[in-house]
Amino acid sequence: MSPKLRLRDGTAQLGRRLPPAAAEQGAADQVPAAAEGVRGVQSSTTTSNLQNLVDQARNLILSNTDDLRPCGAPALALLPHRPLPVLKLAHTKLHAYPWTAVPYHWRCLYTDAAILHALSLIGEGDTLPEAIKHLDHAIIIAGAPRRLSLIHRLLSSLPSPPLPDSLSALTTWPPQPHKPGTPGEPTLRFPIPRLQLPPTSITPSHLTRPVILTNLLASWPALTNWSNPSYILRHTHSGLRHVPIELGRAYTDAGWGQRILPLREFLELYILSSHSGREIAYLAQHDLLLQLPELSEDIALPGFITDAGRPVAVNVWFGPEGTVSPLHTDPRDNVFAQVVGRKYVRLYPPGADVLPRGVEAGGVDMGNTSRVEVEAVDGGEELGEEERRRWAEGAGREGWVEAVVEAGECLVIPKGWWHYVRSLETSWSVSFWWG
Repeated sequence: MSPKLRLRDGTAQLGRRLPPAAAEQGAADQVPAAAEGVRGVQSSTTTSNLQNLVDQARNLILSNTDDLRPCGAPALALLPHRPLPVLKLAHTKLHAYPWTAVPYHWRCLYTDAAILHALSLIGEGDTLPEAIKHLDHAIIIAGAPRRLSLIHRLLSSLPSPPLPDSLSALTTWPPQPHKPGTPGEPTLRFPIPRLQLPPTSITPSHLTRPVILTNLLASWPALTNWSNPSYILRHTHSGLRHVPIELGRAYTDAGWGQRILPLREFLELYILSSHSGREIAYLAQHDLLLQLPELSEDIALPGFITDAGRPVAVNVWFGPEGTVSPLHTDPRDNVFAQVVGRKYVRLYPPGADVLPRGVEAGGVDMGNTSRVEVEAVDGGEELGEEERRRWAEGAGREGWVEAVVEAGECLVIPKGWWHYVRSLETSWSVSFWWG
């Protein structure tokens, strides 16, 4: 939901490093660096620095409310003294529009009210988790216009509570029991070719059809760091940071929903649980590196990607075994980097007759998503009898290819290719939409 991170040129040999997200914010939310505290157990000096930062942040927000004037005088009058009711008002307004049509001033009001409410909680007993929640929600729900680097500075100044022994001792993602009634290990019939080329030798001619690049990620620290649960927890205030989660196997399923919850809760309920009947949950297509810029140090933008005047969209995917992205197509070229774990991917060429959906209830255009259940022989229950017969016979799906993408590999998905993705174990992935 939040704005996409624009990537800038860098100097890494095997790719371009992702820049700090604060560079995108300009001067609108800059607070002197001297006010920044130190993460960890607070000393009296750190407490003083944090209070200075809180005071400066509050003054910054209230010193110029021009962007908020369309929200009305009553909201502006209430904002300095009672930001929580203003936050609730802004939340209602955000949900009164399609996301792309939300007026800018309501996004600004939500962000400023969330920060002011969080500032009122900092230093007040056991309210640290609640303060972190509101700062994260400003990014996830409103996109934090004008305030992203301010939020990053506030969060980096807050202490991290100690991890429970059960979590601090984790060094790998534990294996999960296979969920009954779901597909198992796939048998490949038409494997996607693999190329082992030096990154500097990759040219546009290599990217016109699906291909797996096997050594593009060799320099990524994420291959090691993101395999370690305690590393992720240390970089998320011991898992107190909030993330958006999709609940359900796939977004086309009945009962599918979304929640924003602390990362630690997501891990304990859906990733670390050994219960085979657990509900599937997925951190899917989220610009996590915008929200947690310290993790951007662990990856690099592949050197052959160019933005062509349009920002490269970088999204992170994290979930347990059994998550599914239904057969769909993207509007841009996609380099899909598998960081941890393995995923099964099947692709159909742009001209394949994969029975796309149309405009569904509520006016949502689902034309980029197929009605086909890819791993069902007859295409699944959403197809009519004749459609199932034709699908089972192979009509309309000539030219499909597939692969199990291993950790450390990249799959090139050219624009217009339909693709279906299923995780075979706990996995982290990063997608780069470009061109």
